[in-house]
Amino acid sequence: MDPRYWRALFPIYLFIVLAFPAGMLALELVRLPDTTICGLRVLTGLDCPSCGLTRAFQAMGRLDVAGAFRYNPLGPALFLGTLAFWGYATGMVCTGGRLRLPAWWRRHRIHFAWVALAIFLLVGLGRMGYELRHPSPPTRASQYAPYRWLLPTDSGAGR
Repeated sequence: MDPRYWRALFPIYLFIVLAFPAGMLALELVRLPDTTICGLRVLTGLDCPSCGLTRAFQAMGRLDVAGAFRYNPLGPALFLGTLAFWGYATGMVCTGGRLRLPAWWRRHRIHFAWVALAIFLLVGLGRMGYELRHPSPPTRASQYAPYRWLLPTDSGAGR
């Protein structure tokens, strides 16, 4: 990699190298609430394609693949992809930007990205379709601070 280009990208790679372990440690130290902040989930009661990924990553951090799969079917694969990218970023930082990706990856990376996006959306739509056929009890927006403005007000009730 060109040294000028590497100097520009170094802070980004260093951030990735430091942020992934810090994020995984934070997931272990912070207890996740049993509520959701997903706008689609609050408004429609349906999971969005990324619902459950945080908990799936947390389960994968504990090597609980079955639990991660229950939270989001793509959780284990996305975790492994993130881990591979973190390993690449770590290699780039350690070698001063001289680590090269294999030629087959450089040739087909845009195709992999489109296929991954398509799989992500298809699985998300499949989860939504399943939930439409097997509905769970609706959630109330009052539990979620960002969405309290959606609830009807009780002004005038009891007069």
